[in-house]
Amino acid sequence: MFNQRAGKRDGSGSGGDAQEVVRHSRYAARLTLYERAPELEVSIEEFEAFALDRLQVLRAIEDAQLRGKGEDDVRKRVNEALDRHLPLHTNRSRLPPRQLVGERRKDHVSHFILRLAFSRTEELRAWLVRYESALLKHRFREADAGERQELLNAARLQLAQVAPAARAAALGSGAEFYAPHEQLFEVDFERVLDLVARSQVVLRGGKAYVPQGDVVALLVHEFRQ
Repeated sequence: MFNQRAGKRDGSGSGGDAQEVVRHSRYAARLTLYERAPELEVSIEEFEAFALDRLQVLRAIEDAQLRGKGEDDVRKRVNEALDRHLPLHTNRSRLPPRQLVGERRKDHVSHFILRLAFSRTEELRAWLVRYESALLKHRFREADAGERQELLNAARLQLAQVAPAARAAALGSGAEFYAPHEQLFEVDFERVLDLVARSQVVLRGGKAYVPQGDVVALLVHEFRQ
């Protein structure tokens, strides 16, 4: 997966349009489900620094969830940790293309380094999956609509949208659980067990009806696979 030698950078020149340069790199998408392991050279110094920075973020998420004083406080703590250790700017930022690509390279590589490091025991793997999933949720919720849709498209979730006219027939009295114009998707309940456990979806005939705002739960399910 990695060659630990002097790092061969992915990059791009410092000039030109940032969006075009990044779009034609291997890190065109800012948010991913890390489906492909990196095939590149990483220096020993980068290997250690990348792993430590990502671990700092995941530990900050754990601490924020334990000590945070509400959703806004958790969000603030996690954003501060990301800004400090693992920034991931959008294509619309005014940063040089090389820096944008470098951030995404670090994010991608560091994810797989920790997957290797935490594969020794089931307990370590469970911890990593839990807080990597929390990081994915956080980034998805912080992303704009275009980035969210891009990630959903890449994940190929195969969602069955419930037509407004079919809501009453599909949900019965459960239709009142959702806002009248909220977009819903019908999925097998096993794909959203987290939402089921928190009673955030209606269940009928082995199907769960997921509102658009909670589609991130499906992404997390795919990620955990």
